[in-house]
Amino acid sequence: MLGQQMKDGLSPEAALEQAERDLRVAQSEFDRQSDITKSLLQGLNSSHENHLKHLCAFVQTQSRYYKQCNEVMNHLQKELVNLGVSNSSEIIDVRDENVEIQSLGRETFVEYTQANKHLKPVTVRTDEMKRARVLCSYDAKDHTELTLITNEVIFVSECVPPHTDYMYGKQGLLQGLVPRAFLEILEEEQS
Repeated sequence: MLGQQMKDGLSPEAALEQAERDLRVAQSEFDRQSDITKSLLQGLNSSHENHLKHLCAFVQTQSRYYKQCNEVMNHLQKELVNLGVSNSSEIIDVRDENVEIQSLGRETFVEYTQANKHLKPVTVRTDEMKRARVLCSYDAKDHTELTLITNEVIFVSECVPPHTDYMYGKQGLLQGLVPRAFLEILEEEQS
């Protein structure tokens, strides 16, 4: 068979050499494409890691920004309340993680009683809010109380049943119990 010519005029040896050359060219092209694909995948992996890093930084920055916005809005709301400006139709309780708007009416608030160390619901009448001036600063003992600043004006109402030492207070967007001894109820101006 070797030395014989095929129909197309090529000897089997020449056809074998041609096939081996084609195989080497195809193998080198395959190896080149494989190397290109590997380097692209490595680049994709590092790009993915960079993207995740920058995405995490963006989320942290957004969280910090919205926290600062919340603090600024709370401060602004306190200043507006001190000036006597308020929106009497809605209260936004920002102490709750799920901020929700609550209509004024009968509210339930949780009072922390020091004597027996348990949580007890206190019903308050927010539809009968009065303005009160803070006589001296007061630091809240826990999350159920409001921190007060001297000469600050807040809204207060009686708890139901009445509590001898505390009133229910609304300080801008914040709500909580405030000690009676630190408040002076302001008379409503008759127009």
